[in-house]
Amino acid sequence: MTDDVEMFAGAEPACHAETGADGASGTVPEDGTARPGAPARAASPRPGFLATLAGTARAEVAMLATHPRFALAVGAILFFPALYLMIYLGGVWDPAALSRQLTVGILNADRGTVYRGEDIRLGESVVAKIRDGGQFTFRDYDDEERMLADVEGGRLAFALFLAEDFSASTVPGREAGAGQVRIVFSEGNNYSSAAIVRKFAEALTVEINRSLNETRWLKVLDASADAAADLTRLTDGVARLADGAAKLGDGLAKYRGAAHEVAEGFGKASEAVRTMRDRLPAKAELDQLAAGARKLAAAQGDLSTGLGKLAAGSGRLEDGLGEMRDKAGKIPFVGKKLANGAAQLGEGAARLEKGLVSAQKGARQLARGARTLSGGTAALTSGVGRLGDGIRSLADALPADADLDAFAGAADDLAAGAARLSEGVAELAAALPEKVEAVDGDAAGLALSVEPVLENLAPVDNNGLAFVPSMMSVASWIGAVILANMLNLRAVPASLASGPSAARALGKIVLPAAVVVVQSGLVALAALHLLHVEPIDPVGFWVSVLAVALTFLAVVFALIRRLGDAGKLIAVLLLTLQMTAGGGVLPAELTSEFYRAAHAWLPFTFAVEAYRASVYGALGGDWIEPARALGLFLAAGLGLAMLPGGWKAVADDDLQPAIDL
Repeated sequence: MTDDVEMFAGAEPACHAETGADGASGTVPEDGTARPGAPARAASPRPGFLATLAGTARAEVAMLATHPRFALAVGAILFFPALYLMIYLGGVWDPAALSRQLTVGILNADRGTVYRGEDIRLGESVVAKIRDGGQFTFRDYDDEERMLADVEGGRLAFALFLAEDFSASTVPGREAGAGQVRIVFSEGNNYSSAAIVRKFAEALTVEINRSLNETRWLKVLDASADAAADLTRLTDGVARLADGAAKLGDGLAKYRGAAHEVAEGFGKASEAVRTMRDRLPAKAELDQLAAGARKLAAAQGDLSTGLGKLAAGSGRLEDGLGEMRDKAGKIPFVGKKLANGAAQLGEGAARLEKGLVSAQKGARQLARGARTLSGGTAALTSGVGRLGDGIRSLADALPADADLDAFAGAADDLAAGAARLSEGVAELAAALPEKVEAVDGDAAGLALSVEPVLENLAPVDNNGLAFVPSMMSVASWIGAVILANMLNLRAVPASLASGPSAARALGKIVLPAAVVVVQSGLVALAALHLLHVEPIDPVGFWVSVLAVALTFLAVVFALIRRLGDAGKLIAVLLLTLQMTAGGGVLPAELTSEFYRAAHAWLPFTFAVEAYRASVYGALGGDWIEPARALGLFLAAGLGLAMLPGGWKAVADDDLQPAIDL
């Protein structure tokens, strides 16, 4: 035999060794009947109930003294439940407090907008608020495809994308959800992370809308303050306007009284004017005046004719006197005197003729003018008299000077009141805003301006389906551990104890490998046909099932080969550790530092990833990479199991299972 095999005289039988009264030893089945072929022994008295109980208890306790390693194992088991509790709860105690370990990508493409003359960059405000919250670790991106690839590959818990028109769509609030925050995640990568994403999206939406509403209300309050100041100015202006209007009313009252007096006076003046009109010469009088003027003109014509005839007679007289003079000069003695006298008479007649001609002209003019003057003067005198009466009546009807002064004073008051009224109106106009800007958008848009758009790269239909990768991995691990407890994986037949250790290890794993393959196949069939799981990649799914089963068996086999029964306990504790640190339930980032460090070194991690990739299409559907990692664990487990040492050689006939059935 080689030095790596512990030799035993034989396997421990499945019956109790007892010593008879005569000191001979033999084997007696548990029911007390003799085994065929066994030497006879004297019957001993049957112990009572209490004696049996006490004796059995003493025998069990005595094993602690006679088997130190057994006592040590029992001592270790004392701490096993507490250790189990600490391992499991230590990793999931407060995942929310560790959310900062999750990495989130941010791509802010928002260009901002100018709204009512103000430059607004809402995207920057949102990103700053998210960062200030400190809930996650954030990584900035400028390449959308690279960011999405990191989400798909599990390097990011999720990604936040703000489009170029985020501010322009959000700020006006024209409709509910006009501004959209795009959140990309992969539910298949980790279902718990997806729940965190949804909760974050809801909280982010509420926070952004709350912040927007707060900003809007601040502007409303500022506008209200300005409106209050304007209202004060408006009130003052209205008060002055009212005062001016009151004074204007007083002035108008005075003006009304004066206007009544003026109206009454001008009424009398109108009556006087009508009187003057009525007293003007009538048409008949004017006709008579015209007729008289014509008669006067005719009479004066007759006078002029008579004077003409007289002038003609004077001419003939003059001619006769000239002839008389000529003939008188021929009369002796007195002829000369007669001639002289006739000459003088002729001169007088000539002057008479001229005078008569002139008199004729003057008489015509004088008679015409005198008659016209006489008729016109009479009418004029009568008319002027009546006109004088009318003017006197008009003067009496006009307001007195005091009344006119009062009228002028009222006009002054009216002008002053009108001026104050103008000032008040001007102040009122200045207090009014030039433009009242209506609030854009509608009620729903202003209340809920932003809504998240969740983009799920690998959807998972329900909570049960989300646990399939984790529970299938747990089932495979438990199956391997149970099988390892049923089989004596360290015992080899004495006839083979000298063979190569690697060959013995591979030989020992053939049966359990075949069992776990069938076992995991049944688990997969149950998932497919009873739980109605529909893998996106069936080939990847079955390869993952096979790889997980063999890898877990190899790891458990290596633990038992190297550590014996202690390896079985470690395998149970390791399952607990992997359930927490493997990322099957919670993201490893939400566990403590120890679990995060252990995450990349556990086969459970890659088993879950392989199932998620093949079932949901998570991690970009890449199940090959985690399958390769499982292959490395498989190789490492087999390598440790094949190392020399740790074997127990038993008689070929005594090689038995590890459990008594």
